[in-house]
Amino acid sequence: MKRLSVVIPAYNEAKKIRTTFSRLDRFFSQKPYQMEYVFVNDGSADNTLDIIREMTRGRNDVLILANEKNMGKGYTLRRGMLSAGGDYILFMDADMATPLGAFNDFEEHLGDYDIIIGSRWLKESNIKIPQPWYRRSMGIVFYMIIRAWFLKSVTDTNCGFKCYRRDVAKDIFSTQVLEGWGFDVELLYIAQKRKYRIKEVPVIWAHGRGSKVNLFSVPFLTLRELMTIKINDWKKRYEK
Repeated sequence: MKRLSVVIPAYNEAKKIRTTFSRLDRFFSQKPYQMEYVFVNDGSADNTLDIIREMTRGRNDVLILANEKNMGKGYTLRRGMLSAGGDYILFMDADMATPLGAFNDFEEHLGDYDIIIGSRWLKESNIKIPQPWYRRSMGIVFYMIIRAWFLKSVTDTNCGFKCYRRDVAKDIFSTQVLEGWGFDVELLYIAQKRKYRIKEVPVIWAHGRGSKVNLFSVPFLTLRELMTIKINDWKKRYEK
């Protein structure tokens, strides 16, 4: 039986984490995998960590990791992915903006591709609740930069629903440098350079209200991180 790890980074998710885990557990109990759930609490200021510990007490299929302080999504996801032990490792956001049913479509490609990523921007994708206009506009600008500088064949780098073959995950996440919002682009850029097979799958997606993204600082931080990827590439930091 194949082993599947699900990595869930969590930052101040006390209101959602019980529902998320309940849905995860119910969905994957119907699948033919030996499951592992990896929660990574990123220094939450609320009682997210206490809830995770309480709701998973006594279970041997759960790994809980906790950052002492808020370290950023890139760092948090890397920690979870490098700690996971599954043959395949699925990363998903705690807000479940992408419904779990997307994994049914992922399964069709697990044996043929190294990385499978959900895409909100394919023709067949279904956006139930769109982002506000200003976030869409900002996303278009970054998409143009990413297409020009990094990834010409990927339509959506930032959808929080991706699945990696274990050896591929260990390779690219151990090479990853960025700890902020540019980490998705960096990971896929490393994967592209190493000629891993990437498959995009259309997903149903709904924008999560109450987003924790700071729209004033994140664009500048992300631009800086994109420049860092370019500099790292020039320095051959991503070479095997």
